[in-house]
Amino acid sequence: MFIMRILLIGDNSYVNTFIEQLIEDGRDAIRIEQKGHISVLFKKEADSHVNQADLIILDFSAYGTSKILDKIEAVNQKLPTVPILVIHDYEQPSLVKPLWNKGVDGYVPSDRLGDELLPALTSITEGERYISSDLLQE
Repeated sequence: MFIMRILLIGDNSYVNTFIEQLIEDGRDAIRIEQKGHISVLFKKEADSHVNQADLIILDFSAYGTSKILDKIEAVNQKLPTVPILVIHDYEQPSLVKPLWNKGVDGYVPSDRLGDELLPALTSITEGERYISSDLLQE
């Protein structure tokens, strides 16, 4: 059985715990390999987990747009083939579009995690991009 290995990166321990719980409750075939601040991706001792990741969830609820774009670019340079799902508070398409231009594979607003995290993971692992249904309607 295939087990998806996820890197959960973010500074908000509440959101990280919520994501872990959703994954634990909803999918047996998902394992969180590494979690913590984005700097963990660049530490030598984390390389074995980082280099085997199937997906990266980036919780950027504590960052503004320019910092997010810089961090996504750094992640793409380190792991160019690993899909990225971004979690943030933005719900305006104009604020999300720059994320798509940087190569993000999925976007879910923080307040939609309960309903949309697992569908987003499914879409991304099937090679599709995912954007919150609320943003598609705007």
